[in-house]
Amino acid sequence: VVVGAALRVHQYDLIPFHHETADEYQHGWEGWTLLHEGRPAAWTFYPQFYPPENITPFRWYGDSYYLARPYFDHPPGFSLLVGATCTVLGAGQMLECTLHRMRWVPILSGLLTIFLVGRTGWKFFPDRSAGTLAALLYPTLPMIDMGNRLVKAENLLAPLLLAQVSWLEGYLANN
Repeated sequence: VVVGAALRVHQYDLIPFHHETADEYQHGWEGWTLLHEGRPAAWTFYPQFYPPENITPFRWYGDSYYLARPYFDHPPGFSLLVGATCTVLGAGQMLECTLHRMRWVPILSGLLTIFLVGRTGWKFFPDRSAGTLAALLYPTLPMIDMGNRLVKAENLLAPLLLAQVSWLEGYLANN
């Protein structure tokens, strides 16, 4: 977990670069506005599906966006986590949900995944070295490291699946 944290935190708000995927901003903006304004707002790739009065085109850091109010492209669960994290880290308005604030959610999710990978390996293989090796290899794979920095809801899939496997194993063992 310490190796994974060191790799993920190093220049986490610079690499992957700004606008590698604009979806990162969608989650921060949706979560922040839902928490602070009571209804979600975020950029949409599908402005044609919204009434024209609910769409505001604007430019931010040189990129064009269509802001939808209210926003309904994605479910808000992950976005609420990101919006709450941005709020705790000082975002006073939607556009202050920056990579510096938002990327802590996938980084922490990735660290939880590293722990769960090791724990799963220790539980299911007689030789504990399998879990240890998996927990050492997983955080050092470049695609995993970079992916664990992106503010994408998919980053919750691995820890949720591993936690479910652990829970199911315990449930089956007791019944």
